Amino acid sequence: MTEIKVSEQYSDEKLKKYLFKYFKKAPQSFIYKMLRKKNIVLNGKKASGDEVLHEGDIIKLFMSDETISKFTSDVDDSKLDATDVMDISNRIIFVDDNFIIIDKPSGILSQKASSDDISLNEMIRKYAIDRNLVTNESLKVYKPSVANRLDRNTSGIILAGVTLRGSRVLTKLIKSRLIDKYYMTIVSGEMESDIKDISYISKNSTTNTSVVISKAEYDSVHNKDDYNMVETEFYPVRSENGYTLVRVKLITGKSHQIRAVSEHLGFPVAGDRRYNGGGRKMSHMMLHSYETAFPAAEGIRSILDEDEYELYEVLSKKTFTATLPEYFFIVQ
Repeated sequence: MTEIKVSEQYSDEKLKKYLFKYFKKAPQSFIYKMLRKKNIVLNGKKASGDEVLHEGDIIKLFMSDETISKFTSDVDDSKLDATDVMDISNRIIFVDDNFIIIDKPSGILSQKASSDDISLNEMIRKYAIDRNLVTNESLKVYKPSVANRLDRNTSGIILAGVTLRGSRVLTKLIKSRLIDKYYMTIVSGEMESDIKDISYISKNSTTNTSVVISKAEYDSVHNKDDYNMVETEFYPVRSENGYTLVRVKLITGKSHQIRAVSEHLGFPVAGDRRYNGGGRKMSHMMLHSYETAFPAAEGIRSILDEDEYELYEVLSKKTFTATLPEYFFIVQ
């Protein structure tokens, strides 16, 4: 028998919805059958699944560990070997019960590309387990996960939800473009003035590259559905020896946007072999997610549920920065 104590984050959720997430690999018919046979009970009583959960409720599962394991997660994150998973304690910019903000190092995947990968997601989950932000049982319902992604070789700020509600808040904010995101990059060439660019981008999933075209080119193409409008602002800080340190504001957020747009404008990101930023050999691709600024809570009340709004207040009007890596100062 396995006993689950309902935490605050699942209060007001229907029992069946909770069970669908917990037994993510099981058909819904299995869950209804277990409820009918009283193999799943709520607070010691038979349940239909329509009951609304409250913090402290007890769900009991009268089934074998093998059956539970068969229908829950593929990987027990609590058993990830510490030698395989990087300790990101010194990369944490902010953490509370619902949100984690991390400074991702270059060379780390945001999410798995294959089943054998260890990505930032696994590192976040181990961090959350070690600090008792989550339990083995809660991981079967929701695993802390990144809300935005950075390319493997891009460093800097990534937002993650510790809880499902925290993740929903971040997802809504990102989709509504209400978070201001700034990057620092070193580009090849001397950028002499600010550039506010609106162009169109298309991703080739086979080659994992994006192509950028101008508004004039977009007007003449027949396959307009293959392209998305992207908006990027470039603010040069200083130039020397044929390179420019640039502060970039990302208005939209498409795959490889800064890298592909920079190349399109004639200023490829230094060290970015994929988008012609070779030049002098550099140890890293010079692109860093530097600053993230959250809007005031009052201004976003309309897009959040009441409980989500309460969670968000801790981030309201806050700005977080990730210090530039040391290799960024090699512009000589």
